[in-house]
Amino acid sequence: MHVRDFGAVPDDGIDDTAAIRAALAAATTRGRPTTVLFDAGTYQLAPDPDGGASLPISGAVGLSLVGEVGPDGRPSTRLVGGLPLANDIAPATQFTLTDCQGLTIKNFVLDYSPRATSSGEVVSVDPGADEVVVDVFENSTHFDGMRCYSANSWDLATRRLNRVTSLTIGTNPEQFANLWHSVAGGAGRRYRISGHGFSDRVAPGDGVSWHLNVVGGSYNIFALGCRDLEIENLRIHNAVGVGMLAGYGHNVTLNRVVVEPVGDLAVGPRDAIHLSNSTGTMSVTDCYIKGVRWDPLVSRSSFLRVTDAGDGRVITVSPVSAGSRALPFAAGDELTFWAGAQPSAVSVVEASPLDEEGTAFQIRLSSDLPSDAAVGTLLSSAGHEWAAASLTGTTIEDNIGTALVFMNRNLRVHGCRFANNAYHDIGLGTTSAGTGSFARDVDIRGNRFEGSGWVQKYRKHARTGAILTFANNGAFTNQPYNSGITIQANSFTDLETEEFQTGIYLRNARDVTVRNNRYVDVARRVEVDAASTQDIDLRD
Repeated sequence: MHVRDFGAVPDDGIDDTAAIRAALAAATTRGRPTTVLFDAGTYQLAPDPDGGASLPISGAVGLSLVGEVGPDGRPSTRLVGGLPLANDIAPATQFTLTDCQGLTIKNFVLDYSPRATSSGEVVSVDPGADEVVVDVFENSTHFDGMRCYSANSWDLATRRLNRVTSLTIGTNPEQFANLWHSVAGGAGRRYRISGHGFSDRVAPGDGVSWHLNVVGGSYNIFALGCRDLEIENLRIHNAVGVGMLAGYGHNVTLNRVVVEPVGDLAVGPRDAIHLSNSTGTMSVTDCYIKGVRWDPLVSRSSFLRVTDAGDGRVITVSPVSAGSRALPFAAGDELTFWAGAQPSAVSVVEASPLDEEGTAFQIRLSSDLPSDAAVGTLLSSAGHEWAAASLTGTTIEDNIGTALVFMNRNLRVHGCRFANNAYHDIGLGTTSAGTGSFARDVDIRGNRFEGSGWVQKYRKHARTGAILTFANNGAFTNQPYNSGITIQANSFTDLETEEFQTGIYLRNARDVTVRNNRYVDVARRVEVDAASTQDIDLRD
């Protein structure tokens, strides 16, 4: 099946949304595995007027969307979403994938026009007036009155992030009342901004990137409840919100996914890939992520809380924070109760939702509630966690957030490169009140860590590092809940820009082995917080 048979023609400047939707609807209703083909060239997508996706796909089984590739193997089929030239852009999701099985998306470039970002070269700086003037790059988005969300400084000669803190950061629009205003010069692409407080961190000749949208709600790909989802040879050049968010599914494969700015200096204001509350396997292979404002790759589950201890065998639990849908429970799922010197695990015998929204569940346990657990204890479920997760042959560089945030279990990071990310490269542990759980059974081996961690993300921790274990959650203090971690045969270089930079910083962890790693220009190789760790084996 080909989208041209439904009227979708690339490169003609005509909106292809309805035609591609018709092709997808026909393929989904065939009742058998179907491949939908696209030609090389650019297809135009219009945002959904009701706030949905340009291309929604629901309940598909065995559906493959396949674009063309060029002589270099890169995708040559582009899906470009149209955006208004404005601040605070309304939702403009490209794909929503809901409850699909065996869905493949292969050989596409996802982009927007105009893009939700802009960037340019600094022409002049007046620290006294706190003014910065830039010439926006040709073909980059610009208009009088642009907001300056998530701004960052770049070395234009290398296209690498300059090692300074974010020029502007935050999610409250009231923080961003100061705007870029057009001034004479620069072939009509010269803009000045005043009063944002970053004139001391840029100089003429630097690059500056910024975004027009501060909040989430828009995705290149939003996948919910999908099984056996495979994304291959995909390139994301711009994101309004998150590049790809997938949750409540089973088995996710990402192969040769590239999230990278083209023309502009930054891709999107939020995460590149965010995976939550899923089971089965996570496989990320030969991917590349650059220029993301927040965290490039996140894998997490959600904490729940014991709200009623019942008779010790039948308890009530509720999610700490609301999610996209009710969390699933099944007989045999292992629940981990995060209380006491070490967490305890008990299996589910039976689970029943107490309301349609999934805000409370009654769960019958295979044995009594652990003695350290009580009303208020946080727990997590293996029914929301990976059986196996891997990141191999992947490069994550020049991003402001943490390269890999992992709050889950059974992780292998092998043969990857992490370079010049503002925060730490790998963060293991819970980051916030509702987000968990802890990292268990982790093997980090044969990777390169180069010059990251020059911004201290968690001020309450004495150090940051290329690799950091922690519990940034008010429910926990010194509990050593990240466990079963091996860090070996990696190289660490260029980690002495800031006093707090460390190759490896361990806290809230036990049963950790560090061995056979190589350190070059690293002032502090490994540091251990004695009060929150146990059974740390350092052999370097």
